[in-house]
Amino acid sequence: MIELLLEGWCEPPRPEALHLSTLVHQILSVIAERGGAQASRLYRVLCQEGPFRQMDTGLFLDVLRAMGRPEAELIEQSSDGLLLLGAAGERIVEHYSFYAVFKTPEEFRLVADGKELGTLPIDNILTPGMLLIFSGRRWVVQEIHDLEKVILVKPAKSGVPPLFGGDPGMIHDRVIEKMFDILEGDFEPSYLDQAALRLLSEARATYARQT
Repeated sequence: MIELLLEGWCEPPRPEALHLSTLVHQILSVIAERGGAQASRLYRVLCQEGPFRQMDTGLFLDVLRAMGRPEAELIEQSSDGLLLLGAAGERIVEHYSFYAVFKTPEEFRLVADGKELGTLPIDNILTPGMLLIFSGRRWVVQEIHDLEKVILVKPAKSGVPPLFGGDPGMIHDRVIEKMFDILEGDFEPSYLDQAALRLLSEARATYARQT
């Protein structure tokens, strides 16, 4: 991505994409803030005046119906048509994590021989003996202290690289092309330090072995 930015190109957004999970979050937020809301008011606030302007009334009503299904229990409707939080919706809204719209992994402190190395967001289940990559080096997990959010590690000389979680998402064709250009090339970007250059070399060697 840095190479593409240096070429003056940035991956364009996908204007046709619908962020329905964010819309659900905002529907719950408005209902919680106002103690209830009419469907027409929600549509006006969020879709006509708000950021979800590509949402038509039909799809918006489908989202409300899905949120109100018995198996969802996110919202419910009173006899006068007012939309209220359902049992599951109340539990979600009352939890502190509700205020972070997007999922954020918990951060753990990495400690080796009593020295803190830094913090690392963890979104996968870790067990002793697994490998981590931090600051361009491999570390093997010794102990995990969930309450203190601390992971004790020691340097690992070799081993199978760790698996990384997350969703790859939608990647533009030009980004993929640039990735192949870099993996198949031999140039060394001037902005990379020695640790990054070593990782780039390892990536190219792995790519060469698999093609």
